[in-house]
Amino acid sequence: MRSPRYLLYGATIILTLTWLPLIIITVHRSVTVISGLRRVQNKELIDRNLDADYFSQTIDFDYAEEKMGKRRETMRKACEETGLSVPGDDPEHRLNAWEYLINKEHNLVWCNVFKAASTSWLYNFNILAGYSSGELRKSKISLIELARRRYPRPSAAELLAVANTSHTFIIARHPFERLLSAYRDKILRP
Repeated sequence: MRSPRYLLYGATIILTLTWLPLIIITVHRSVTVISGLRRVQNKELIDRNLDADYFSQTIDFDYAEEKMGKRRETMRKACEETGLSVPGDDPEHRLNAWEYLINKEHNLVWCNVFKAASTSWLYNFNILAGYSSGELRKSKISLIELARRRYPRPSAAELLAVANTSHTFIIARHPFERLLSAYRDKILRP
């Protein structure tokens, strides 16, 4: 029996990946509003104010659009193979709004999938919520707890009310990669 979450995630992933190129372009255009949000591994860039000129010089949008198209197709095939692309009203198909974060100010709706860039996006949403990067680095409270203080868990009705007027997205990762990452984080390096 398929899990309700897999069906919900599959449907959400298909819809989200359809919008991902638009999100990338939107983020590029509004980078001055969200400058400094990206957690960059290169330590020299962490405190640098990343502006639109920086991104326009480093991102090949044609390549990104092509890559996103391939990802959408991969997700579509995976959802089709697992039966996640078929609509229904059973528990496997019902909307579970529990893990979504809604930022109304920036018209963003993100479905948080742990071990799939969740730390980076929790950081970004916390910055958008008004926390400074210094506060986030020094805080002993987890990023998800801080985020939930500013972004309470929405009801399904609240989520549906903003979904069509917001940029909705999800970050997907192969389930085995997520499992391996969790094992490394929780067991090997606790």
